[in-house]
Amino acid sequence: KKNKVFLRNTVRSLRKESIERFLYPFVFKWASRVFDEACSGLFIRQEDRNFLVKFFSHAFLDAILIWIGNGMPESESHLLQRVTMIRDMVRLYEQSQSVPDAAAVFPLMQKLRSEQNYL
Repeated sequence: KKNKVFLRNTVRSLRKESIERFLYPFVFKWASRVFDEACSGLFIRQEDRNFLVKFFSHAFLDAILIWIGNGMPESESHLLQRVTMIRDMVRLYEQSQSVPDAAAVFPLMQKLRSEQNYL
């Protein structure tokens, strides 16, 4: 929190591609651990796993940069709670082998909303 202004100004002064190139390896490693933990015990082809980890790495990195660009109005834990929601959606998908329907996803959204009163 002490470095909010510094961080925001740094992000604004550098090209987005430079920041992404620097941060992506860290986010990818973290997303790999989250994904592997969410899918432990499930069979997922390596090709699918790699695609999903890359997809979520890029999505989360973009969310971080937008969050910083907006002045970091929510806490860091709010971003992590959203990742938890995505992890839970992946588990629902794996359990049903189909895209979770609204009835399954709604409780996750409600939980996030009640925890942060944000959505």
